[in-house]
Amino acid sequence: MPRAKSERPPATWKVRKVRDIDPEALVLVPSDDESLSRIRSYKEGDELAADIRKPRNVGHHRKFWKLLEIVRHNCEGFDSEENVLYALKAALGRGQWVKVPKASRPLFVPESISFASMDQEEFSAFYSDAVNAVLKHWIPADREDLEQAIALDF
Repeated sequence: MPRAKSERPPATWKVRKVRDIDPEALVLVPSDDESLSRIRSYKEGDELAADIRKPRNVGHHRKFWKLLEIVRHNCEGFDSEENVLYALKAALGRGQWVKVPKASRPLFVPESISFASMDQEEFSAFYSDAVNAVLKHWIPADREDLEQAIALDF
């Protein structure tokens, strides 16, 4: 069954220079066959809207999970990387506290850090904040030493 238009993955683009027109000009060109097919479905003069985002770097995502693993192995009270992630999001205020009727205290609902909800720029800022929070709350070390420990398995 074909996907509905709203369910299609976003078209992907690469930034290229246009030397023949202006050596300083940049244009977006389709980076795969599906994106090329989609752009060819439009006519010259069609007005389009786009949400341009830099896709997440998978290596940076893995590096973040290595940070969580280091915290889990070096701090008591964490039995999984996911639990470190929840604590980290709470420490950073990355979520909201929700009042639950008849509950003794509010429930923390963390924000998503999925690839769909954060582009690379946003994730880079989140990662930097996460390292700072780890250094402040769980592993009192030098940032460079922590970054080196993370890089050991990369």
